[in-house]
Amino acid sequence: MVLAAFIVSIIALVLALSTIAQRVWGKSELKITFDSKEVGDGKGKVMSCSFYNLPIAEGFKKRIGVRRMPIEDLVAHFSIGEYDSNKVIYEKVPDILKYDGVSNAQRIDLPASMFPAYFGVASVYYDTKTVTVFDENKDLGVGKYLVKVQARFQENEREFEGTLIVEREYPYAYWE
Repeated sequence: MVLAAFIVSIIALVLALSTIAQRVWGKSELKITFDSKEVGDGKGKVMSCSFYNLPIAEGFKKRIGVRRMPIEDLVAHFSIGEYDSNKVIYEKVPDILKYDGVSNAQRIDLPASMFPAYFGVASVYYDTKTVTVFDENKDLGVGKYLVKVQARFQENEREFEGTLIVEREYPYAYWE
């Protein structure tokens, strides 16, 4: 009888520790990068902002069954401003395209995955040598721009910044 109680208590302890480990190490973790993607068979590219919720990669955590929780109800707001004066020239709540290539909404759920969700910041057209705000007719002239992204999900808020350089020569725009 004592042995059975001891075994049951060990099993309960193991279950409790795995639950605690999941709550501590399994929290969703938002990472943001600024990227560029070639489009239109070399006719241009899209300067984009990507969201990642990477899965657990550490061996010990993975072995004990810890899984990264999904990010629920992710919404972003971004602005493009002049780098020196900080004067905002454009701002928007963008539609976020999920890695599946189908889901496109202002609010998304982002599961733990190696594949990002993203939205376009600027479009680069090689033939006309112009850079515009993504899906808008607003040209970005030669210069340095500060792109600020605010991401909100669950009860969290994160802010990220990237520097977009626009030039007259190829590649016409890049992230610094």
